[in-house]
Amino acid sequence: MVGEGGEAIIYALGGGRVAKVFKTPDHPDFAADASARAAAELRLDEHQTKLAAFPVPAPPRLVAPSSVLRDEGGRVVGYAMPFIDGADLLIRYGERSFREGRVPDAAVCALFRDLHATLVAVHRAGIVVGDLNDLNILARGSEAWLIDADSMQFGGYRSRVFTERFLDPALAAAGVSRPVLDRPYDEAADWYAFACLLMQSLLYVGPFGGVYRPRSAAERVAHPARPLHRISIFHPDVRYPKPARPLAILPDALIEHFRGVFEAGRRGPFPADLLTTLHWTACARCGLTHARGSCPACRAAAPVSPLPARRVRGTVTATRVARAPGPILAARFSADRLCWLATGPDGLVREDGSVIGAFVTGRHSRVRLRTDATFLGKAGGFAEYRGGPLGVETVTERLAGSAAFDANDRHVYWMADGALWRDQATGPDRIGDVARGESAFWVGAQFGLGYYRLQELTVTFVFHARARGLNDGVRVPRLTGQLVAAGAAFSDDFCWYFRETREQGRVARSLAVVAADGAVVATVASEDGDAPWWAGLPGACAAGTHLFVPTDDGIVRLTVGDGAVRVTADFPDTEPFVSGGQRLLPGPGGIHAIAGSDILRLQIR
Repeated sequence: MVGEGGEAIIYALGGGRVAKVFKTPDHPDFAADASARAAAELRLDEHQTKLAAFPVPAPPRLVAPSSVLRDEGGRVVGYAMPFIDGADLLIRYGERSFREGRVPDAAVCALFRDLHATLVAVHRAGIVVGDLNDLNILARGSEAWLIDADSMQFGGYRSRVFTERFLDPALAAAGVSRPVLDRPYDEAADWYAFACLLMQSLLYVGPFGGVYRPRSAAERVAHPARPLHRISIFHPDVRYPKPARPLAILPDALIEHFRGVFEAGRRGPFPADLLTTLHWTACARCGLTHARGSCPACRAAAPVSPLPARRVRGTVTATRVARAPGPILAARFSADRLCWLATGPDGLVREDGSVIGAFVTGRHSRVRLRTDATFLGKAGGFAEYRGGPLGVETVTERLAGSAAFDANDRHVYWMADGALWRDQATGPDRIGDVARGESAFWVGAQFGLGYYRLQELTVTFVFHARARGLNDGVRVPRLTGQLVAAGAAFSDDFCWYFRETREQGRVARSLAVVAADGAVVATVASEDGDAPWWAGLPGACAAGTHLFVPTDDGIVRLTVGDGAVRVTADFPDTEPFVSGGQRLLPGPGGIHAIAGSDILRLQIR
């Protein structure tokens, strides 16, 4: 098993192929949902003929079925298809933490030019993608590959699945509180989703992001319903999210096209010339990257002097403690020393001036730092760099799964050959066995947490940072659907473990607080549109029983106690210095925030 979605499980077959096996109606994921069981039954019945009828030859970049899979009774249960190795899900291109300093805007535009050509070819072949979203497009260099061919629409076979954020409101049911597919897909729906995906990838915000705060209570609309009312980021009562890039970096023609699609209901193929004429440059004065004839920031206001190294806002004092030559990719305190890695003119730069070299972009780009070493993920494993200001002295390569490694001040840990390993002076030390396939883990100073997934079984485990053995009795809520993101923040005693999944077109998030002995102290779950701190969890930091989460309104403090997680404080005076897309670090003297190429120490009185 190498992956799982809401409707199927993916298995490696070898020889550059994978198998997609559909979940049956009796799968545990559907146990509490009669409509999901009925949909699974309908899906299997339809695929008895649909898969074999898929148009051939398939357009380039469309991962089509190469053969069907049958059970012992001859019933179609799935299909085999080519494996697209070395690719990222397109959802990553909408994340600042993934893109900044790694994937330039020109590469994103090249990718979307390829996707544009693929959509034209798909439509010419009589196929409508239908549920075009950021989880069924694989990005590999400038190539955009469409997957989930079984859900596409062609001939007499309709597509019935949808993703709320990319569903054309023109096809949605009326009088509902959130988008629900009500009419058959058409080519225009694919181009609507294309525009959503392009905006998200260029600006780090979708067309209906931000917070809608109308002047009148009578005008309030639930967040999921905003597409149905055309309340987009262009609406004057929508607060534009701070982590997003400014709209003004785009040329007027592209902005007006987005406005026409999301506000005026314009439909039709995306104009190809808006992509081919898009050229990016960095302003020589302020450094802003934009696609206009002149810098929108410098044109809008006179140049201002650099921000002072120390600023005060109410109860908060913000002091700049580090400034890197480019975007900071990772930072942490190791032995009370601030360590960081940033992009520079000659490669990756450590805080002591060491130049590591070119960065490995893509899904293998996990970074971990210590005072004495830099760990960079790369295809098939990771590399450990050691050296000083005069250059890297030693490089050690280790095999591991994709991004399947982590490090603390004492050891580096990795997954390989069905086991979790730790480095020792005497050589690799086997901590315990884990299943091959879909798995991940994280480690703090005292203990670590991870999971592996085997069909309907998801095993969550903890392990001591300096001892052997895994405790696989961690009882976090069952994982269902397609895992979109996961992460963990550690204090000495607790791990705050968060997950984001997508199932039946919706995004769901969960947070579990796990003690070092594996006891689940508290859990909480949410969906789109709830408290804004959910979106800030990937950048949160933990201390004691608290979790500090960045939001556009400042830092929010969560506290675990009495079996529950509660918001126990917010710090609005931190608002000028943090945003929901930033990362926070615990450190001496206060919380630290990574802000582009700066690191700020925030001291709250």
